[in-house]
Amino acid sequence: MMRLGTTTPRLTDKYMETVIYGQQRTDELRRPDRRPTLHEPAGGDVREDGAYAGHVACSSLYSALVLHRERALTAAATGLGLLLARRLGAARFR
Repeated sequence: MMRLGTTTPRLTDKYMETVIYGQQRTDELRRPDRRPTLHEPAGGDVREDGAYAGHVACSSLYSALVLHRERALTAAATGLGLLLARRLGAARFR
């Protein structure tokens, strides 16, 4: 999406206006006991997850890699090292 926005910004804007904006809206009315929180914080029951009926992932591989970059790089380097050692070892015994 970022690459598309960089290369064709107007097309990306049009796509986001027609598709993504509609996905962020709901036809459900706000609960009467909830007041708007534009100018002051909400008190009481503050939920981050909302009332979305579809599937919401708690985490993703991307989030885990970004949050734990050092672990991800260490695991990737270890995996590449093992792969390289295996290939070099197999080539040496031919």
